[in-house]
Amino acid sequence: MDVICLQEVETYANSKSALSKQGYTLVTHNKAGILYRTNTVGKILSLWPTSAGLANCWRSPHHDTIAIAMNTNEGTLLIASAYLPDSIDDAPEHSEKRRLATEQHKELNALATDHTMAVLCMDANETDCKQDRTITQNPTTDPTHVTYTGLPKPLLPRTYACYTANFIDTHTRPPGPNQPHCPYQHMTHTAIIGRGRTSQARLDRIWTSKNLQHKVSNCKITDAPKSWAIARGSTKYHRALHMHILWPHLWEAGQESPDPNQDTELDDNVLPPGINIQALTPKKESALAKAVEQSLYARRKELRGIYKASTSSTAQKRDRLYQIYVNTITKQATKLLGTTHPPQPPHLRAKQRQTLVALWDKVHITIGNTLNLTSSGLTPIALLTPCELQEATNTLRAHKIEIPQTREDRTKWWHARDYHRAEVLSLHTCLKLT
Repeated sequence: MDVICLQEVETYANSKSALSKQGYTLVTHNKAGILYRTNTVGKILSLWPTSAGLANCWRSPHHDTIAIAMNTNEGTLLIASAYLPDSIDDAPEHSEKRRLATEQHKELNALATDHTMAVLCMDANETDCKQDRTITQNPTTDPTHVTYTGLPKPLLPRTYACYTANFIDTHTRPPGPNQPHCPYQHMTHTAIIGRGRTSQARLDRIWTSKNLQHKVSNCKITDAPKSWAIARGSTKYHRALHMHILWPHLWEAGQESPDPNQDTELDDNVLPPGINIQALTPKKESALAKAVEQSLYARRKELRGIYKASTSSTAQKRDRLYQIYVNTITKQATKLLGTTHPPQPPHLRAKQRQTLVALWDKVHITIGNTLNLTSSGLTPIALLTPCELQEATNTLRAHKIEIPQTREDRTKWWHARDYHRAEVLSLHTCLKLT
């Protein structure tokens, strides 16, 4: 399991150290949390700008919503976990509870539009139709004696209606208004409510963006949490929704196993590809500016609301606006220009690179000596003869490391030696992490 979205976690004791030893990182925000595998998700995780610096997740300033984002070869993938207020079905149309729930969904939907794809997991605490909540008098002896209590009349709009344009409800119930009550395998919440009665409801949901649904191989409901509830002596529990996304090579670097018979140098993990700036032309530049302007204009009410929000600090407003602008530009540029890795020179093993650096040090010290300049911080080495210097220069040139030839150019080069030495140490134009 690479990502586990959690709800009602505010009172659960946990040890980040113990989770880390199991290979997971936990991030929480009030009643919502996300547990992700460090050596897969963690390697392609996007960072969020905040007033305190960069963070590995986004936390809603007003609601129990938390999200992480991953950089993929097809754009950014947002995964969010949200806990909604309970008993939304019973709340009057103009109640504060329904207003807050609607705002929470709209906030999350707006956040998702900043990303290429999204998966939104939530304890929605709201049913979709009358058959989505049942009370069975005695499930064992009389399973047919069922009362439907979902979506009470009068019919009110769902607070999560904003998702229907761009998302699918990944695990749907059997269709049809005259369908018999929603079978148990589609229910996500069970509670023993006394006098032999059992209440079951479909409250939990996974919303998957429509441009990602072709990668969803299955979405199942499992009963694993039932045993945890019984162990705690609880009379109610939520079942788990388990979705599998088939995405070959998404994080294959995290699945590599080094050959013990090979060199023991650390494997490099290439950062995800960036926007293909080389594809930018004056025509595309104009199209990109227009696309960004239209996208921001479509969100003008949201942007104005953030700017005028009295409940947010100046730093929070800045962070949210900055995040929207950057994500909008990145999303539109990715659509228009595509992504690519920078062109890379021939791969150099660590030992070969060290050999070149050592040779460069000899060349730079020898040239400094001929210019009557000295260099501190390096171990004294034997100077090269004129023939050795020429041979070393040719060797470096073969690896596209140029050494100037005139005295004037060599003097300028020598005074910038730290910069040129750093270039030799990082011969890859594609940044890598180890």
